[in-house]
Amino acid sequence: MDNRVELINKLNDHEHFQKYPRLTPWVGSRYSENKILIIGESHYLPKGATYHHDVEKWYAGNEWELKEHIKENCFDEADRLHGISYISTSGILKARSTDISPEERKSFKDKGHTIYRNLFTTINSSPKFKHQNYLDVIDQVAYYNCFQRPAEKTGGSIEVKPRDILMAESTLKLVLNTLQPELIIVASRKAGKLIKPLIPNYEFVITAHPSSVWWNRQTKKGNCGRSDLTQFLAKHV
Repeated sequence: MDNRVELINKLNDHEHFQKYPRLTPWVGSRYSENKILIIGESHYLPKGATYHHDVEKWYAGNEWELKEHIKENCFDEADRLHGISYISTSGILKARSTDISPEERKSFKDKGHTIYRNLFTTINSSPKFKHQNYLDVIDQVAYYNCFQRPAEKTGGSIEVKPRDILMAESTLKLVLNTLQPELIIVASRKAGKLIKPLIPNYEFVITAHPSSVWWNRQTKKGNCGRSDLTQFLAKHV
């Protein structure tokens, strides 16, 4: 069996990913070359969706129930039909990877995809990468979100509850044991606050959220999210 398929199958065994398979982490076809794991913050759902506002209901629920809720409650017709794709971690990245033919390959033009565009263009600026198309970086990384419940507000940041922390710790343990990354990029200070004490034996960097102003705006220390990631890659890749 292909190693990538084996890794994905192991991740799929987690009870939460069986309930919400679209949340299963992305594993690129060339992940084994550098073993870089990127951890984002959380997804969010289209406007009108409230299924995830009840924390216990979310973790007891499943993707089919969520899909039906979106169909019945979302404001935009396109969202009612395709809103479930908002939480499709692997689907979002696969559609921009070389798994897809050049003719069908998408890009990150939407405002909601700023996180991916900023992350992958910054990674691609590292001498180790320098692909003609920055999207090729997707093939060389694994990616998932720390918090397994979508943010309450469309485009917003999650209000973390105790149940979110328990699931975040559980999925992190699974992902680390399965993927055995060599480098970890935590692209959210909110997620980093939780994760940092749990990864003392890994080389990692915690950056500002790539869609926030602090990705490019310097702090009083003279750094920003982009420079933090650039320096980390220069040192370790």
